[in-house]
Amino acid sequence: MLDQCVLREQFRRLQETQQEALGQYETAARQADPAVKADLDQLCREKRRHLELTERLLEIIEE
Repeated sequence: MLDQCVLREQFRRLQETQQEALGQYETAARQADPAVKADLDQLCREKRRHLELTERLLEIIEE
Protein backbone atom coordinates (compact mmCIF):
# COMPACT_ATOMS: atom_id res chain seq x y z
CA MET A 1 0.00 0.00 0.00
CA LEU A 2 2.83 2.39 0.81
CA ASP A 3 4.41 1.65 -2.56
CA GLN A 4 1.15 2.62 -4.26
CA CYS A 5 1.04 5.90 -2.37
CA VAL A 6 4.60 6.70 -3.40
CA LEU A 7 3.91 5.81 -7.03
CA ARG A 8 0.70 7.84 -7.04
CA GLU A 9 2.53 10.90 -5.74
CA GLN A 10 5.34 10.49 -8.29
CA PHE A 11 2.86 10.13 -11.15
CA ARG A 12 0.94 13.19 -9.98
CA ARG A 13 4.14 15.25 -9.87
CA LEU A 14 5.03 13.96 -13.34
CA GLN A 15 1.56 14.90 -14.54
CA GLU A 16 1.94 18.45 -13.18
CA THR A 17 5.34 18.82 -14.85
CA GLN A 18 3.94 17.56 -18.14
CA GLN A 19 0.99 19.98 -17.92
CA GLU A 20 3.39 22.89 -17.40
CA ALA A 21 5.55 21.78 -20.32
CA LEU A 22 2.50 21.43 -22.56
CA GLY A 23 1.42 24.95 -21.68
CA GLN A 24 4.85 26.30 -22.57
CA TYR A 25 4.93 24.36 -25.85
CA GLU A 26 1.46 25.61 -26.78
CA THR A 27 2.44 29.20 -26.03
CA ALA A 28 5.61 28.85 -28.07
CA ALA A 29 3.68 27.26 -30.96
CA ARG A 30 1.22 30.16 -31.06
CA GLN A 31 4.07 32.65 -31.24
CA ALA A 32 6.38 30.70 -33.54
CA ASP A 33 7.10 31.40 -37.14
CA PRO A 34 5.90 28.75 -39.61
CA ALA A 35 9.35 27.16 -39.89
CA VAL A 36 9.24 25.93 -36.29
CA LYS A 37 5.50 25.81 -35.66
CA ALA A 38 5.14 22.30 -37.09
CA ASP A 39 7.84 20.98 -34.76
CA LEU A 40 6.24 22.64 -31.74
CA ASP A 41 2.83 21.28 -32.73
CA GLN A 42 4.37 17.80 -32.84
CA LEU A 43 5.83 18.32 -29.37
CA CYS A 44 2.38 19.33 -28.14
CA ARG A 45 0.83 16.16 -29.56
CA GLU A 46 3.51 14.01 -27.95
CA LYS A 47 3.14 15.78 -24.60
CA ARG A 48 -0.64 15.28 -24.70
CA ARG A 49 -0.02 11.57 -25.30
CA HIS A 50 2.36 11.46 -22.34
CA LEU A 51 -0.34 13.06 -20.21
CA GLU A 52 -2.88 10.47 -21.34
CA LEU A 53 -0.48 7.66 -20.44
CA THR A 54 0.28 9.18 -17.05
CA GLU A 55 -3.45 9.53 -16.36
CA ARG A 56 -3.89 5.88 -17.25
CA LEU A 57 -1.09 4.90 -14.86
CA LEU A 58 -2.83 6.83 -12.10
CA GLU A 59 -6.08 5.00 -12.88
CA ILE A 60 -4.31 1.65 -12.68
CA ILE A 61 -2.73 2.49 -9.32
CA GLU A 62 -6.03 3.64 -7.88
CA GLU A 63 -7.87 0.45 -8.92
